[in-house]
Amino acid sequence: MNRPPSPDEHGPESEPSGEGAARPRDIDQEIRINELNEQARELGLTSFEKAPDIPPDIEEAFLASMIEYETAPISCPFEALETEGVQLPPAEDLGEIELNRKLWQVINTLAERNTFVTHTDHLSDRELYDHLWTDSLREMGPVLVKPVKRIGKRPKNPGWVQFIDPIGSGSEADTLIWLRYYAKQEDRDRWADQFPDDPMPPQEKPKYDRDRLLPKAPFPFGPRAEGDESEVGSEADETDPSDGTDPAIDPYKIDDSDE
Repeated sequence: MNRPPSPDEHGPESEPSGEGAARPRDIDQEIRINELNEQARELGLTSFEKAPDIPPDIEEAFLASMIEYETAPISCPFEALETEGVQLPPAEDLGEIELNRKLWQVINTLAERNTFVTHTDHLSDRELYDHLWTDSLREMGPVLVKPVKRIGKRPKNPGWVQFIDPIGSGSEADTLIWLRYYAKQEDRDRWADQFPDDPMPPQEKPKYDRDRLLPKAPFPFGPRAEGDESEVGSEADETDPSDGTDPAIDPYKIDDSDE
């Protein structure tokens, strides 16, 4: 699933001092927005509506993101990983330790490309790797994300953010897995009220404990770090605020480099 880039993390320029003072017009920005609007019209992107008072910074970022989506080359994560030197043998060719190493190398390399894996605690390492190898990594789509240049623990504006969700198809089977293992009680109650004829599986704890260690999408697409006062669209601390774990490492302390 693709998400558009957030506005520049620094936000709009400060308003001039003085009550009722208006922000000076940025002629260069107006020219860029007009050019982006023309590109959007040429691509047939005319069905969306914009608020008349939309700030120019947000309008420019929105138009640029839509044009990027429509004009991006088509590929899949499998090809992107191989291009970056990540070897991807099938699951049956890997022993348990090798498979664990490879799984976390894939997860962490995807995160460097702003692609985050979610809802995996019902799958063993082998089941998850096999799912990625045969399904999710093969899904074709626009190539929107590039490796993020990090500054300390905090990446700058993430741009496009993508998610790989093994139960994200919306199928009845995936919905049952979500209700069984991941839905909170209030979600289950709401689902039962809205769809009384649907089966409701018993609530169970997943067999595995991986999701809390997975790299998290930067705020606003992922959780805000505790004490982070940054505005929506700014960089976010990668450390999981629930347990302080830095998920951008192999949690089993195994070297994930290819020989």
